[in-house]
Amino acid sequence: MKGESSTNPVTVELGHGPNIDPIAARDEARLNEIGYAQEFKREMSAAGIVTISFTAIGILTGMSSAFQSGLTAGGPLGLFWGWNVCSFFMFLIALSMAEICSAFPTAGGLYYWVCRLRPQSKWLGFYTGNVYAWAMVFTGTSGLLSAALYMASALEVAGYTLTRVEIAAIAWGFCILSGFVNSGGSKLVGRIATFASWWTLGGTVVLVVTLLVKAPVKNDAHFVFFDFENYTGSIAGSWLVGVVYLLALLFSIQSITSIVNTGYSLPICQLFYDAAGPHLSILLIVVVLVAQASAAMTAWTASSRLFFALSRDQAFPHKKIFMAQNRYDVPYYGVWLSVVVGCAICACYIGSVVAFNAILSAAAISVLLAYGMPIMCRVLYPSGLDGYHGPFRLGKFSWAINVASLVFIVVMSIFFVLPTSHPTTALNMNYAIVAIGGLIVLVSLQWIFWGRKVYDGVIHTFVEPLALTPQAVEDDTKHL
Repeated sequence: MKGESSTNPVTVELGHGPNIDPIAARDEARLNEIGYAQEFKREMSAAGIVTISFTAIGILTGMSSAFQSGLTAGGPLGLFWGWNVCSFFMFLIALSMAEICSAFPTAGGLYYWVCRLRPQSKWLGFYTGNVYAWAMVFTGTSGLLSAALYMASALEVAGYTLTRVEIAAIAWGFCILSGFVNSGGSKLVGRIATFASWWTLGGTVVLVVTLLVKAPVKNDAHFVFFDFENYTGSIAGSWLVGVVYLLALLFSIQSITSIVNTGYSLPICQLFYDAAGPHLSILLIVVVLVAQASAAMTAWTASSRLFFALSRDQAFPHKKIFMAQNRYDVPYYGVWLSVVVGCAICACYIGSVVAFNAILSAAAISVLLAYGMPIMCRVLYPSGLDGYHGPFRLGKFSWAINVASLVFIVVMSIFFVLPTSHPTTALNMNYAIVAIGGLIVLVSLQWIFWGRKVYDGVIHTFVEPLALTPQAVEDDTKHL
């Protein structure tokens, strides 16, 4: 039957007793209010959630991996000012999404928000959920292969050269390790994220101090803030995080040409080698490697929950399989689907680096597109949150912030599919448009031949939503 759920809707009463956490009870009541029974353990502290977010941002990892692209497409000028512009607009996007998340705090995330903001357009929620789920799979894969490339670079500095097959094998090992970590529950993921956040902070200090102390030549301020370099024929903004780390990198560059023409698996390692020498550069590479692997693992935490939410609502096939949970309350089939697909994508690296890069470039675009869907709903249908506002509200600035965020997403999505080099050839062509187009085609076929017949929007698992009034919360807290 259309819209049928294998999860029986339940009526839940807030528990009372000396061992009940009043904050957890309030959160569960809020979940009940929007139509859901709690299905996952609340094992992660607020600090753990913050550290996962901090780790996923990837101050060391994202900047290190993308450093060459920004350096060759705009030089220090593009890197430094690109960081400031992008950070400002990403902050606006974060504000826009925080307001929606505050109203609808569910496992489905962006998918659920679009379904609630625009229930008339069921296809929009279907597309958003599926595109974002696969974007998280691609993002995790990208990070784990980058970790393998950092390991290869460290070995290259030490005098060992790995083949693509060996690098792919290392990536497969990281993928499988990530599968086991994510199968261990949110508490384990939270602990790793906490470790990774402190590692990132400490690693940033180590990198900054080492580069600035050991670099034979320190660049002047004019080079860092105003020097323009263009080795590609195109100008592109750089999406970089961590101005302190960025400044240390820019002040420590010994030769842009050396970085562009490096023989190492990742160009940033050439900068480390030039500035700090062979022994310290291995240390710096390992610092980024550990941060990279830890950050990548959190992406599959998100993808597995998305597959759970989508299958629950008949937006993803094999409902019983992808809603199944292990003893740690983890939807483990979604985790291992991410592992299998991640290993398959890493195998593409063996045959063609260009094809692999196209698939992973699609991750950034698909994430942006998914972010844009709920924000677009807020721009076109601003009354969608009426009656459902959470504790965080943007007030009179809400519509303007959402418009600015949406414009930035559209502009960046266009930039991401433009050629990155001129003249453009078959070897340097940006095939991201092919990869993202392929993903959209696959989701479209899923919708046409299956989804539109069985998908009828979100399925609530709570029969009698509780009205979470201030008085109700106060009365319940007194019992606690």
